[in-house]
Amino acid sequence: MVSGTSALLLAASAAAAAPLDADVIIIGAGWAGMGAADYLARHNFSSFLVLEASGRTGGRTHALPAFGHDSVGKFVVERGSNWVQSTLGGAGANTKGAPNVRFNPMQLLAEKHNLHTTLIHGSTQNMSNYAAVYDADGVRADLDGSLRARANAAYDCLNVTAQSAGTALSVREALTGCGWNPKSDVEWAVDWVLTVDDPGFPAELQEAQMTLPDASYEWWGNNDWFVIDQSSPRGWARLLDEMVADWLRPGDPRLMLNATVVNIGHGCAGANVTLADGSVLRAKQVLSTLPLGVLQRNLSTLFTPPLPKQHAEVIENDGIVMGNLTHVLYQFSSVWWDDSLPRWVSANKDASQNQTLSGEFSEVQNLNHASMIPGSQILLSFLGDPQSSLYEGMSDAGAQAAAMERLRMQHPKKTIPDPVAFFISRHGYDPLSYGAYSGFMPGFKDKFIAKMKEHLKSCGKVRVRFAGEATCDDLSGYTHGGLQSGIEAAAHILHDAGLGPNPGHDDALSLCDW
Repeated sequence: MVSGTSALLLAASAAAAAPLDADVIIIGAGWAGMGAADYLARHNFSSFLVLEASGRTGGRTHALPAFGHDSVGKFVVERGSNWVQSTLGGAGANTKGAPNVRFNPMQLLAEKHNLHTTLIHGSTQNMSNYAAVYDADGVRADLDGSLRARANAAYDCLNVTAQSAGTALSVREALTGCGWNPKSDVEWAVDWVLTVDDPGFPAELQEAQMTLPDASYEWWGNNDWFVIDQSSPRGWARLLDEMVADWLRPGDPRLMLNATVVNIGHGCAGANVTLADGSVLRAKQVLSTLPLGVLQRNLSTLFTPPLPKQHAEVIENDGIVMGNLTHVLYQFSSVWWDDSLPRWVSANKDASQNQTLSGEFSEVQNLNHASMIPGSQILLSFLGDPQSSLYEGMSDAGAQAAAMERLRMQHPKKTIPDPVAFFISRHGYDPLSYGAYSGFMPGFKDKFIAKMKEHLKSCGKVRVRFAGEATCDDLSGYTHGGLQSGIEAAAHILHDAGLGPNPGHDDALSLCDW
């Protein structure tokens, strides 16, 4: 009798022995998947298929094409990735240890296609970008900016000391060592923006050594661009369309939308992908760009044969997680806030006793500001976990009621009307991502990422590769990390086939594992 595992292997080999649908099947049409396809196409390799479960490309870069009410107007607002990060332009090889790559590849793409953005000096983690801090009574606090300056100094200290810390040291512990010890409600509000706003989960659960220093900002400068593009309903995702426009025409059979992958098989004869409708596609190899959250949720059924034990354990390890930064959008019939402020921080009562309250809609971006989307009358707030899981699990009406209750508590002297339009993203509940982007908890080691994206081989040949932002070691968590991972995977596919140079000899093709 043939064992269950052997039967699966035989089935996979037999299926793959049939005629190929393509040499390479790419799973996912986000930045990693389309970046890989674009690289292959531009290097005269056309035998590929891109499979995408949704009805669009872009992955976690996804805009609301018409957010708002007719009484005010409708606007394109990002609901997923929102910043082109680290955009000052770096020193390349002139900086010790840095690759000879002067600019973030996403910055170059944004400039080439005139993506409309607004500059955020010193990145979103620079507390000086928050023009005001309100106390729990809605009164301006930190008038001299000294609190925000102390927060910046603590972050700078963390940036210098994190790499000498042990791998079990949390960001909270490292900041405490840097003299940052928030106590008041106002201090905890600033702390939330400093520590949770970017990773999407609490500082106590963030690995210091895997957080800072950040390669993107070290290599390419510490400015960010906030995306406010109104030129297309696709928002930021139009850059992806522009990137592939000269080779991907409407109806190109190499891009299959609404194609949900339920299994990836491989054997000596090749690789095969089973779709939700039962159809099977065959190739020499598969490039999976599935998000970490999807891999973690579906690992037990996704691969035939199952991943090797150590490979599976790294993916399922509690040390690597999907962080979540929830977008909360409100449009009002009139401007009730100080419209001169591009963004601010609001304290919540009793945050000093219950620190989770510090993340209750405490950060606000004023999209109506002259530097953003004037006339939109939209405010944008963010949530991270545990608040993300709580509010994303509510109905729209329930989330709006909770958000407005908190907003009114933060500004008790203001008369705040109900919004005419409201939206809350639900990255954590989205079966195509289960979170916004990857993050690391204390104890996770850098070497685990290499294991996580280790190739799957059969009969000595690579059959399954992995890409996506979570696999791009030095650029993980970033949209440009997703793009770069796809480019690098494609470069390795070509090199292994004898169709391209060794990516290891080109800094621009080695950024993920620099």
